[in-house]
Amino acid sequence: MAKTKLSWIVFVVTGLIVAAMSYILDRIRGTKNLVFFAFIGVVLILYGLSKLLMGIAINIGKPKREYKHTPEYHKKDHGYKYCPKCASKLRSTFNFCYNCGERVN
Repeated sequence: MAKTKLSWIVFVVTGLIVAAMSYILDRIRGTKNLVFFAFIGVVLILYGLSKLLMGIAINIGKPKREYKHTPEYHKKDHGYKYCPKCASKLRSTFNFCYNCGERVN
């Protein structure tokens, strides 16, 4: 079974729901039987926030990932050649014409 990592937001939302529902049910019933669940909800919220802060702290100072196909990449001149059969403009890296399928050297 693959191990999945839950996002920090899952813990925070679950903690808020558990804490709020236990507080509301205690108020409706007039008892204090669900204090333990309110405590668990607060623990989940704190754990979720700590995951968020650790994720931010780990990524501080790391360079952002640079993707090859950014808009700047597409603006660069990559060299072009022309299809000998249909005269379509092709990138120099293409081996076949996208218009007619002719092999381009």
